[in-house]
Amino acid sequence: MSSVSPTVKFCRWALLVTGVVYGASHHSTLAKREAAAKKAQEAQEAKKQKAQKAQAASSTNDLEMDPNSPNFDLEKVLLSLEKQEAKN
Repeated sequence: MSSVSPTVKFCRWALLVTGVVYGASHHSTLAKREAAAKKAQEAQEAKKQKAQKAQAASSTNDLEMDPNSPNFDLEKVLLSLEKQEAKN
């Protein structure tokens, strides 16, 4: 049987260790990028939800709910209530 030279063995082990270290550092870099992208996406979704809630709140606040007011519109109030029930 032929024995592998010590230089070849050393090179094999050195390349294996180098590959493992490179893989670990590359994985770490990709994990950081993914975490940052996920955080940005969650922030964007939260911003959208906040805007939707603000829009829904402002649409109900625009209605005049006092029946004695000259700006009272029963049809708008009823439509608003139907929309709120449909959401729930």
